[in-house]
Amino acid sequence: MKNYPRRSVERQLKDLDSTLRRGEAAVRHQPTILVSPLVLVVADWASAVAVLGLCFGALGDPPELGVLVTGFSIGIVTGLLSMVPGGLGVQEGSMVAVYTLLGVPFEQAALTAILFRVVYYFIPFLVSLGFYRRLLRGESELAPESDAR
Repeated sequence: MKNYPRRSVERQLKDLDSTLRRGEAAVRHQPTILVSPLVLVVADWASAVAVLGLCFGALGDPPELGVLVTGFSIGIVTGLLSMVPGGLGVQEGSMVAVYTLLGVPFEQAALTAILFRVVYYFIPFLVSLGFYRRLLRGESELAPESDAR
């Protein structure tokens, strides 16, 4: 059995603790600082539910809002809690199971879960790669050009 060298993480933990304390102090001093992130999170979840509803609509009749939100919430949370990176497959399987239990036809639930993953996650990721093209080429191209005359 190999003995692996132990790496000290004490400095990183102290930095994390210091950062968390500064953040806590900032929130206590000005609680309204959390309004913007909260609004953005709510907007993200609302847009995700809307996209999921549109995916259902594209493949048949969409379920009622309560069923839509329930399946979405359980699928997202299950995907977040899974050990699989990105919850890939776990999120979709959970959504399909919940929607099927709530009366949505299995085929529609399965296709919608896959379509939702593609439309809400993969397509924006592929589009964002175009914005990072210069970054992916290398750091030397990001440096401003100097006029050496």
